[in-house]
Amino acid sequence: MAWRPEENRSARAHPGGAAREPRQASPAEAGRWARRLAGLALGATLVATPLLFDPTSRDAFRLPKALFVESAALLSLFLLAVGWSLRREERESWVDWRRAPALRAIGPFVAVATLVSLASPHGEHVWRSLAGLLIGALAIWGWSVGFGRAELARWLDWLTPPALLLATVAILQFHDLFQPFEFATLARGSRLAITSFAGNAGDLGAFLVLPALVAQRWLAERGWRFWPAITFAASFYGIAVSQTFAAALALAVGSAILWWRLLPGRRRVLAAIAPVAVLLLALAVSTPFRQRALAKAQELSRGDWNAVLTGRLDGWRAGIWMFSEHPVAGVGLGCYRAEFVPAKRQLLIRGVKFYPEQANVMFANAHSEPIEVGAELGLLGLLALAWAVGGTVRRLKTFPAAEVSRSAAADRGFARGALAAVAVLALVSFPFRIAIVSSQILVLLAWLYSEPEKSA
Repeated sequence: MAWRPEENRSARAHPGGAAREPRQASPAEAGRWARRLAGLALGATLVATPLLFDPTSRDAFRLPKALFVESAALLSLFLLAVGWSLRREERESWVDWRRAPALRAIGPFVAVATLVSLASPHGEHVWRSLAGLLIGALAIWGWSVGFGRAELARWLDWLTPPALLLATVAILQFHDLFQPFEFATLARGSRLAITSFAGNAGDLGAFLVLPALVAQRWLAERGWRFWPAITFAASFYGIAVSQTFAAALALAVGSAILWWRLLPGRRRVLAAIAPVAVLLLALAVSTPFRQRALAKAQELSRGDWNAVLTGRLDGWRAGIWMFSEHPVAGVGLGCYRAEFVPAKRQLLIRGVKFYPEQANVMFANAHSEPIEVGAELGLLGLLALAWAVGGTVRRLKTFPAAEVSRSAAADRGFARGALAAVAVLALVSFPFRIAIVSSQILVLLAWLYSEPEKSA
């Protein structure tokens, strides 16, 4: 019998003489890999999205970011489903996915938004907005069930690298040391030219709020660390140079609530005065921010509230008019943009004065999430929104179950502070409709609604 080297190697490797078949990956192992990839897709929505832009498109910043967030979120959910189908132990742990807290809180809002919008004549606006709403709701639901609280907390920590990068670019723009973009109609150093990779000064300021709170939670939980300290400092200065009052106020309120939960006894007074201290420090470090604040104070002394709010009253009045004309079901999800001009025309006929220095002839958003929900979804939408907010507040009362450690206390303070900051932004802006901010909020809500026993 001829000697065959491959048979000899097999026999030596396996004393019984029988050659083993090549090792095949088990379904459970493939499921674990799918789950890891799902986590990376989730992380991409936080880390990669802020850096994306397309200079050849009409909407060079917001649209590419929104498309990427939705695509990455869907990919993450698909991979989670694949991992779930392959791992038997995960199938058993997902038995109660239909009774998940996230579904109970946001499910009614999604259902109402879908049903009342079907009658809207603006079909294209409705379907585009419904797609974004469904993807966002599925992401909160799927991530809260498919990932554990510890995993999602680690992804929240990943808010800090892109925030440090974008804040640094904004600071360099402000000091005219680095100008990655040249805007034909904007002077260098002007507020609207401080965009970094966010594309808009307001978007940039709102984007930096949650990373600054994450950095503070990190410091509260682990003590002094260089990375969170420099991230907080850069984010704070980035908000100051963007001259965004809403972001500065959101950071101040969120920081105060976070430290109120952490500081003992009389030291809580420090947390109580944090909002004033943060705002004063922001005014001190940014001369243009201080000048803008003084101009706002002069407008306030004249009683010109629309100038103080930089024309936001125009958007609010239009939204309230839409609600008055369609009080039950609104004009349809995403249709505020299409209905603004008719609303403005009717308000002008009634003698309402609009902000004369408004750069845009129309508002695409009401600059207030509650007002926009009322305009687009009517009273039914506002009731569903109140249900979702109530469910989130109820969730906060038992999150985490007990303050048994400094880490748990930091998580509880961060959860309350972060949601308060989001609420401030939502009252005077539209953070749920800005991709780089909404992606942060999706992970934050998934973390809040997740269960600790699923931690990996």
